[in-house]
Amino acid sequence: MSLLTKPRHKALVQKRKKLAGSIGQDELVNEGDPILVRGNRHPLSSDEIVSFGLRDFVTTSFHCLSWPGDPLCIVTLDGDEWDQVGEAQLYDMSPTTRHYEVVLRKR
Repeated sequence: MSLLTKPRHKALVQKRKKLAGSIGQDELVNEGDPILVRGNRHPLSSDEIVSFGLRDFVTTSFHCLSWPGDPLCIVTLDGDEWDQVGEAQLYDMSPTTRHYEVVLRKR
């Protein structure tokens, strides 16, 4: 698949982790350096947005060969910051079409 082997978009994935703050609250802190991931950005239709339970947000999906992020990460894509919605979905039916799909919501 040429879109997987020659992706068009670049995303920077900043992993974060939860730490207990000074008064017991959860704080998110960056973990390591941002990781560059090449993939393809695809807009989500209104029907797809409603089926994912998302409304009134700008959302997109990102397809790539590997995904280092989790729901706590921040993704920089096309100059904007995005939050990952849920877990990345792995499609693993064939070695040649194996890829991840990540739903992102604009911050």
